[in-house]
Amino acid sequence: MVVKIIEISGQAVTSDDGVAVLHAILLELKSQKQVELSFAEIHYVTSSFLNASLMTIAEEFGEAKFKSALKVTDANRQVADTIRYRMSHQFPQS
Repeated sequence: MVVKIIEISGQAVTSDDGVAVLHAILLELKSQKQVELSFAEIHYVTSSFLNASLMTIAEEFGEAKFKSALKVTDANRQVADTIRYRMSHQFPQS
């Protein structure tokens, strides 16, 4: 299932945006093995958004489940770099 951020919150800026996306992802995770999270038309993301959405899922499910259940797509370079940077702090390499 594809979860399109632009259709859920219209942006990826506030923690409220993140919570809205979080609820959509969790709903899909209950019924699907993998969720595709589309950042199409999203030009940037903030830490507030990521903390309320992806980091909440990462903390709840752990690294292995997070990486197997969630696939980020349609992310521009800034968005992808920001997500990678934040994830590197959530799951530091041993």
